[in-house]
Amino acid sequence: MQNDTGVLCKMWYNEFTDEREVLAMILVDHDIRAFLANAAANAADQTTIYHGDESCITGIGYDLRTSRVYQNGKAVSEYSLNPGESVFVESEEVIQFDAQTIGRVFLKNSRIRMGLTLDAPVYQPGHKTKIYFRLTNVSNDVLKIEQGAKYAMLMFEQLDKAPAEQYNGTYQAEFDFKGLGDYKSAYLEQIQ
Repeated sequence: MQNDTGVLCKMWYNEFTDEREVLAMILVDHDIRAFLANAAANAADQTTIYHGDESCITGIGYDLRTSRVYQNGKAVSEYSLNPGESVFVESEEVIQFDAQTIGRVFLKNSRIRMGLTLDAPVYQPGHKTKIYFRLTNVSNDVLKIEQGAKYAMLMFEQLDKAPAEQYNGTYQAEFDFKGLGDYKSAYLEQIQ
């Protein structure tokens, strides 16, 4: 659904008040350009794209550029990804999310058709970090993953209000890849 300004919105029907409420709006190119400008202005507490490039802005997102590829915890500028194999990718950009903005990472359509899949977290309000995601080769071909290439798009969503607590987890201010997390104690029964 679009709101009266043409921005895509997620709606929720409140059965108690018999009203529809906006939960989140997907932000568009005009908003994303402002995030680039925030970097130049050194705008604190505002959503900001540091080390960004205007040519990466799309109608509803921002194409992330690959800074490094991580295989077995080792950083390389390019990697030949075999069928069934996965690597982590680090963005060139550093993103700062304000108190009412989240980020979702999606695989670009052309990369889906190459045979890649993507796994990524939701980036929460208050998070400041490079963007990290995992690419897996589900094709029968060896695929070259390289520095500077665009594999994923970051979409920004504006929440209708700020959550009571902003992100302050393990991966806050992750500017160098920390690798896989040690969640053995939290998920002991599920790890074999």
